[in-house]
Amino acid sequence: MRHLLMMFLLVSINIGVFAVTPIKKGSIISGHVITKDNEDNLPFATILILETGDGTVTNEQGQFEFRKIQPGEYTIRVQALGYQTQDKRVIVSTEFATVVHFKMVEESFITDEVVISANRNEVGRRSAPVVVNVMGPKLFEMINSTDLAQSLNYQSGLRVENNCQNCGFP
Repeated sequence: MRHLLMMFLLVSINIGVFAVTPIKKGSIISGHVITKDNEDNLPFATILILETGDGTVTNEQGQFEFRKIQPGEYTIRVQALGYQTQDKRVIVSTEFATVVHFKMVEESFITDEVVISANRNEVGRRSAPVVVNVMGPKLFEMINSTDLAQSLNYQSGLRVENNCQNCGFP
């Protein structure tokens, strides 16, 4: 019985020691990404630490976390399709976790021009080795096409083929 009492006392002392010393969670960057309009969670937004190249994606609740980050100052970039890209500067310490929140602003975007070149490289229209036709927003409005393949049919020297005769996949 005395042996059991001594063991209980040692366990109690150990629990007391752990309760007194706080556990420090540092070297962590965590955060939340929401929409600015209605503050809904924004899932699957990409998060990038510019200085290290480390990246992650927000979960279904719009949350993200980086662990084991070296102390210092970093730039966090958030990108999501249909939203403006945001950058924020954060300071990472071993003493505390860094928490950063992003309110993403919707962005309506219209493509400028579609350049299709023969050499499969991104080149400017004037420096392309072959004739380049420009498709502007007026052409898309006139044709009122539901996809790009329908608009490409109206370009000279270009033929769109259907790969799947049953489903009509261009």
